[in-house]
Amino acid sequence: MALLHTGEVLMWDGQDSGFDARFWNPTTNSFTPTPSSDNIFCSGHAALPDGRILVAGGHAGAHVGISDANVFNRTTQSWFAAPPMSIDHWYPTATTLADGRVLVTAGEIGCDGLPPDGSFHPECVATIPEIYNGATNTWTRLVNASMAFPYYPHVFVLPDGRVLVSSTAEGSISSR
Repeated sequence: MALLHTGEVLMWDGQDSGFDARFWNPTTNSFTPTPSSDNIFCSGHAALPDGRILVAGGHAGAHVGISDANVFNRTTQSWFAAPPMSIDHWYPTATTLADGRVLVTAGEIGCDGLPPDGSFHPECVATIPEIYNGATNTWTRLVNASMAFPYYPHVFVLPDGRVLVSSTAEGSISSR
């Protein structure tokens, strides 16, 4: 789910229903179908400064992501395809930076990064963060910021603009 600046909610389901996005207006309690062209289950999402929602990555299968990025426009209640990221992401984290760009970190790329035995497999995750610029509709790879995190890292923007990764949804890490 993504809470829009208007108080409305964009939501989608999981697994094979990840194409079935809906837009909910809580004032009228009405749901409007807004299907995505990609399966956006297991994606990361963040608000852009103009109120649009960037949805990065998604679901191609268990532990297999997609490189696609989609932007939802609340005004038109429609999607457009942004350029794809350089690598597939399944359960990445998308974080809006202070300047309005969006940082996308981690996400599995084709294998289980945290199998039942609890060991972390860094070869299974996207290690190069990417930044989406909604004003130019472009991606920038941060090749000098390579770091392997289990999927859905908890990422926060600090008051001075630095980014803190404090923990993840799966597995423990040292904060960075």
